[in-house]
Amino acid sequence: IGAYSFYHAENLKNIILPSTVTTIEPNAFYGCVNIKEVVMPDTVKYIGYWSFCTAFNLEKINISKDCRIIGQFAFASTNLTEIYIPASVETIMGATFGIECDLKKITVDLENENFSMQNGALIYHNKEYDTRVIIDYETDNAATVFTLPANVGYIEQYAFAHAQNLKEIKLHNGVEQICVSAFEDCRSLTHFEFPNSIETIENNVLFGCESLASIIIPASVTEMGDMMVWGNE
Repeated sequence: IGAYSFYHAENLKNIILPSTVTTIEPNAFYGCVNIKEVVMPDTVKYIGYWSFCTAFNLEKINISKDCRIIGQFAFASTNLTEIYIPASVETIMGATFGIECDLKKITVDLENENFSMQNGALIYHNKEYDTRVIIDYETDNAATVFTLPANVGYIEQYAFAHAQNLKEIKLHNGVEQICVSAFEDCRSLTHFEFPNSIETIENNVLFGCESLASIIIPASVTEMGDMMVWGNE
């Protein structure tokens, strides 16, 4: 399916892709606001960036069992509440489910060697750099405290966005980067401490965290982005 093939095709409601499809190119179904379900054959290996972005009513999609790559913002601003990651998936780009996609349940195939779930977080195992990256977090997880696993070095864009029950997030000094909007709209968060390993605080990291009473910024920080805590009174 070529790039922009069904761009803003607002009359589409359900999509059943044939087994001849192997790639869904970037922006293929961008802005298809009335799609509710996509049935994907197991021949699809690549889902491009922004491919289903702003398909606001998309509630159900199956990821192909032969899928290797899911691009950035592929399912951003959709109505998906659960997703299954097959064993074949090797790469999920940052913010794939970011911006108004509140995944309440994330399941990773036990045979997948690249991703796993830990305490509600979807974690990518980067073998090349011997580190781990948090990609996403189940927004409806009942936990009020999240302790970052020791070998996680990166937190992707929108990873914890809209995590409604988290009151505290415990980070360690091995964290090298916290990306844009990583904790956006964590409305129950009351305290946040940046680790000493962080030098740059990116834009909107704590945007909309309206319950924050204290933030600790270490001396290691030399640069701070825009609207870090916008929405806190």
